[in-house]
Amino acid sequence: MRIAAFMLLSFFMAACVVGDKTEEADYEIIKVGDKVPKFEISDKSGNLFTSPDDITVPAKTTLIVFFSPTCIHCKVEMPSIQYIVDQTAGDPDLQVLNMSVNTEGLAEYWQQSGFTMNYCIDAGRRVYSFFAKQYVPRFYIVGADGIVKWVFVGETDMSKEQFLAKFRSFR
Repeated sequence: MRIAAFMLLSFFMAACVVGDKTEEADYEIIKVGDKVPKFEISDKSGNLFTSPDDITVPAKTTLIVFFSPTCIHCKVEMPSIQYIVDQTAGDPDLQVLNMSVNTEGLAEYWQQSGFTMNYCIDAGRRVYSFFAKQYVPRFYIVGADGIVKWVFVGETDMSKEQFLAKFRSFR
């Protein structure tokens, strides 16, 4: 029984990243300085987000977050993302786009965490595959010009206030 539990935990951890994985690695597709790829995705309410149009017209600095509700490292970072969403609500120059790479336990996790922010479900990692080959959590700050300004993979080791300041610094 313990072996089965260990194997199950190992499986879930394999979807996450341990430590900082920088954009130089071969699993990166989009790097700092690249133009954000074209994609369309709907949020849980059915609203369509189109890249790069919803970033550049009107011009908005965008934080793109790829996460999994089963990833321990994602669970550490998502409260900071909720804080960023709350602090930037109503700011016409900033937006956050959360994309879950799987649906397993998503609704329960969102409810238990008390999150009110929106999210998209990236079924089959269709959008994710334009950005990277593996590892979550994954963060991209895209400037209002549609160019990727910052990439980070894993736990950021930043407080929620520092993460918010980092996001705002690219405005």
